[in-house]
Amino acid sequence: MLKKSGKPIVLVCNKADNFEKDREEIYEFYNLGIGEPYPISSTNALGIGDVLDKIYEYFPTELEEKKDENIIKVAVIRKTKCRKIFFN
Repeated sequence: MLKKSGKPIVLVCNKADNFEKDREEIYEFYNLGIGEPYPISSTNALGIGDVLDKIYEYFPTELEEKKDENIIKVAVIRKTKCRKIFFN
């Protein structure tokens, strides 16, 4: 469903407290076929900068007119060890 939406997706995998140890588990998320997984540890603040840089790439370069303030612009979908963020 996410792939069919055509919207940009940032795949964030939380609980990667030890990047060396969790590296093999992170590679499993490539099988989803929705892009590069970004391992983070929200507890230890690891990898957050990389995710923010990637999300920033999808921000508009110029100010857009506010069409409708009730439209959701960002959605966070949570699954165990994986969070997907996509933009409307």
